[in-house]
Amino acid sequence: MKRFFLVLIILMGSWLVWTTNLAAQNNEDEPLAVGLLYFTAAVQADGVRLGWGTATELNTAGFIIQRRSGSSSFETLNGIGIVSGTGGVATGATYSVVDITAVTGQTYDYKLVEIETDSSQHDLETVTILFDPQPTATAIVIGNPTARPSNTPAAVATATQTATATGTAVSNQN
Repeated sequence: MKRFFLVLIILMGSWLVWTTNLAAQNNEDEPLAVGLLYFTAAVQADGVRLGWGTATELNTAGFIIQRRSGSSSFETLNGIGIVSGTGGVATGATYSVVDITAVTGQTYDYKLVEIETDSSQHDLETVTILFDPQPTATAIVIGNPTARPSNTPAAVATATQTATATGTAVSNQN
């Protein structure tokens, strides 16, 4: 337990000293070493992208991501491990990892946990997401002249237009 004393001295013909005990009873009264700006989860074709940004990272050794599905307990994601922080600096950073073990149709809670340089851990934020990636199609675009075809990912609901070399539309499909 840390103890702080406030001493107030007022000079008005005589000395008056007033003190008060400002003791912090536990670590919950102390600010966290990390100033979290955001923690997000986004579905992409190969998994769930988790991103976060910090304003400050004093004494931060790194971060771990924990995940749970349904009413199960949070478990640390395998394959990601500890994401090193910038620890010891007053500036923040941005981070991004992908959970490639997510199963389509599952709803997950992801928790961001800070690990300090003294090995203490603090839960920072939790986000929930349904992993349901949308199917995609690939359009093959071949120009005239061209050295080789170009594969361009496209959403399934795509409008296409075929045109001549002068730009005149030959066909439109929605």
